[in-house]
Amino acid sequence: MSRSLGLGRGTLYLMIVQVVFLASGYIIHAGLGRLLGPASYGIFGVVIYLVTLSQDFVRAGIPQAASKYIAEDNNKVGAIKNKAVKLQLIYALLVFLVYFLLADSLADLLGDPSLSLYIRISAFIIPVGAFFALYTNFLNGLRWHDKQALVLCSYAIAKAAGVFALVFLGYAVYGAIFGYWIGPMVGFALGWYYFKGIKGEGDGRNDFDQKKIINFAIPVILFSISFTFLLSAGLFFVKMILMENVQVGYYTAAFILSQVPFHILSALGFALFPAISGSTSINNVKQTENYIAGSMRYLLMFLIPIILLVSATSESLVSLFYSSAYLAASLSLSILVFGLGFFTILSIMTTIITASGRPRVSMLIVFVLVPISIVFNLFLIPIYQLEGAALATTVTSLLGVCFAAGYVFKRFKTLINAKSFVKICAASIVIYVIALRLSLPLFFLPLLYIILFALYFGILSLMKELCKKDIETFKRIIVTKGH
Repeated sequence: MSRSLGLGRGTLYLMIVQVVFLASGYIIHAGLGRLLGPASYGIFGVVIYLVTLSQDFVRAGIPQAASKYIAEDNNKVGAIKNKAVKLQLIYALLVFLVYFLLADSLADLLGDPSLSLYIRISAFIIPVGAFFALYTNFLNGLRWHDKQALVLCSYAIAKAAGVFALVFLGYAVYGAIFGYWIGPMVGFALGWYYFKGIKGEGDGRNDFDQKKIINFAIPVILFSISFTFLLSAGLFFVKMILMENVQVGYYTAAFILSQVPFHILSALGFALFPAISGSTSINNVKQTENYIAGSMRYLLMFLIPIILLVSATSESLVSLFYSSAYLAASLSLSILVFGLGFFTILSIMTTIITASGRPRVSMLIVFVLVPISIVFNLFLIPIYQLEGAALATTVTSLLGVCFAAGYVFKRFKTLINAKSFVKICAASIVIYVIALRLSLPLFFLPLLYIILFALYFGILSLMKELCKKDIETFKRIIVTKGH
């Protein structure tokens, strides 16, 4: 069996994946936004996030349970795999069938019966996505983050290729939606190839109780579906309340661009999950505390400047990716990026809580947030339109961070050093003010980000927040030989 990778190197691999994911996703959305126009792009956005919400029933629970138990005992990998595959097959087919049959009802709920055929086409993404997620999590449980990274990259590239091939063939929105089936199909095939020879001691002779998988999976599934709803609630409520596909197209653009920090930094959660699972299963309190404090420090070190730079340059960013036809999305983007930033922190904290064996706590936190999100959206969207949806998401996610941070600190007695937090915020505000005052041609925006990030890390170095130990850690992660 291949050697597993540590938290730091695993996070690096998965951050590279998230960059590929991000590039693939933005190429898809920027391209479709220009090719389809705001109205058709709005239809695509609603349907894709509706099926994403449905996929969370099958992508999180059983796969994440398999990852947890494989991480705790690699010798039972064969038995865990056998049980998880059978459970996932039954469950994925059930979710597919329910979603397919409810297409008309979902379209009516969103106030647009014409969506029903699009929804039925998107249903076929669910079963293949379920097994892509399962095999990706098998690799994650073994901490084979290099192979997991290759699987995820293959998925992202194949999805983009499939989407544009079908759109250029003339299938428009239908082709764009079906292209989302091609990515997980390719990813699943590669994941199955990597994992096909794995047996271990648990190859059937030593069985594994499937009730453990089910009991862990149920709250994780409920958490995941609620979390995804919270992320995309603004999009659905904009569709239901404003009833204009063009407005939905603008908000979809803002939503996609606001996910920059979420997609890049959620890689930390992938690597952190098996690490926390392993340390808490043997009651290694000190190691768990180190994982939490270190991961939160590095998370905020990258997250806060990204949020502030996206907010400060929202008009230029929208124009660069989507063209000036989408400028109406810029103000909502400048607000929404804070909401998605808070959701990134919430995601990492609930990963810590779930990995430590308390998935029901994570579930309860997001359950409390769902009615809060609904009330804020219903109240704010009629008054402030797209900006109201962005505000609703931001306030809801901030409350979620407060709830989760309180629990993590109470249980583990650690979060992040206060001095580090203040220094990171101070350095981030400096580059935020500079970004607000500078005005450059659109195509110089990436260069501006690079320069401002270099300045940011220079300021951190002067404040002795970014020290030699951090640089050595980064070098060790990148240069480590062999796996």
